[in-house]
Amino acid sequence: MGAISTLPLTPQTRVPVRRLPDLLPTVFRLIDLEVERDGEVYRCMANLYHRQATLSVTWYASVVSPGVEVGALVRPDFPIVMRSEAGRLIIQGLSVPQEPERDLNLFDTVRPERWNEPRLIERARDLMDELPSAFRHLFNAIFWDFRRFARFCVNPASLSNHHAYRGGLLEHTVATAEIALMLCDRSKHANRGLVLVAALLHDAGKADEYLRSGDGTWTLTDRGRLIGHDCTVIEWIAAAAANCGIDLRQEGYQALLHVLTARTNAPEWLGIRKTAMIENEIVSVADRMSGHIDLHDGLAAAVGGWGLRHHHRPAPFTLADRG
Repeated sequence: MGAISTLPLTPQTRVPVRRLPDLLPTVFRLIDLEVERDGEVYRCMANLYHRQATLSVTWYASVVSPGVEVGALVRPDFPIVMRSEAGRLIIQGLSVPQEPERDLNLFDTVRPERWNEPRLIERARDLMDELPSAFRHLFNAIFWDFRRFARFCVNPASLSNHHAYRGGLLEHTVATAEIALMLCDRSKHANRGLVLVAALLHDAGKADEYLRSGDGTWTLTDRGRLIGHDCTVIEWIAAAAANCGIDLRQEGYQALLHVLTARTNAPEWLGIRKTAMIENEIVSVADRMSGHIDLHDGLAAAVGGWGLRHHHRPAPFTLADRG
């Protein structure tokens, strides 16, 4: 279904509610909200976004439902007969869905210019479309909290290493996943769905690891200082699996935790398991390559030759002729 910027409604238009599921998504992102007093009630006006449709809506209520705030995922409550007012679709209200939807692609609800570059959002959307249903359900459960999801889209991937800029976390995540899938295609035994979900989640905990200060600089949160993103994402996975009815078999659940936590050279006394699955090695290599590429691109000389030195690595050398 193509994008619908607005529904072609007039004050005389009547649309049977039974047709709406065929025309509209069930969940939208609340882009903006305006509330004004109208006698004994409030008149609420909002714009709702989904890649398939953008709605301008209005409704009247004695109170605004809890959780209905800009950025949240919302579900419109449609009346039996549809009408419009001043170009806005009249609805009965908005509710905030508490349970994460299994098959929703969260990046379909991201208005690209708000949170990140449009092309990067498209790449992330394509990766989500490829995720097996249970793993997408897990991802959605982890990021159903819109503030956490927004931080995942806008936070940096580091403070002073690779992808150390606004939106760097999502860019690094997408690049890691794309590289990992290419490597996965060279393996006879790697599980593509497991590789993809592990790549998408490997740095997800950084959504709560960094905080932007008032002067625009990024700093570590207390969670980042005390716990770190590796432990944070395991906490999120465990909570989602326990509370959201996600159909992850025990084998798949343990495999995902292994891919995210095992380390090749971990000393025995740390209690961290050594790598036993090819998926772990694929994601690890892809993670490193994404970081190396970003640093090289940022430090390389535009005309070739020696570039800038980084405190984590020597200056890169680039051929002038890249043909």
